[in-house]
Amino acid sequence: MDAKGNFCLAFDSLRLKIQWRSLFDKVLEISLLQIDGLTLNLIEDATGRINLVNALTAGDDMPEDSPENDTSRTGLPLNVKIQTAQITRGALSFSDPENTVDVGSLNVSVTEVDLQQMSGAVSIDVGVSHSPMRQQ
Repeated sequence: MDAKGNFCLAFDSLRLKIQWRSLFDKVLEISLLQIDGLTLNLIEDATGRINLVNALTAGDDMPEDSPENDTSRTGLPLNVKIQTAQITRGALSFSDPENTVDVGSLNVSVTEVDLQQMSGAVSIDVGVSHSPMRQQ
């Protein structure tokens, strides 16, 4: 939940397989990530901040001068590789001060991703739900 009590992220099930040994080489290697029934409710405020980011960083008690807060460095502290990731039956809502966009029936597949090499494949299927027309 974000600071205003809105839910940001929910899912029905999650399955994750990580290659632990690769962490010693500064590589987060995900062999399988499956999320079913994902719901994302993203809200951007007038300052451009997203509620999910705020919720994930809420209560951050790192000192301002800690290395983790050094913004002069670029990139992640480790490489991320994803062999297979799937999101099924997803739904996304994005709101900013002027607009709201709702996407239902979202399915995403990601294969052979290497963030350091900036490679991989992504497939996105979006279904639009239609409400029945009223008869007069």
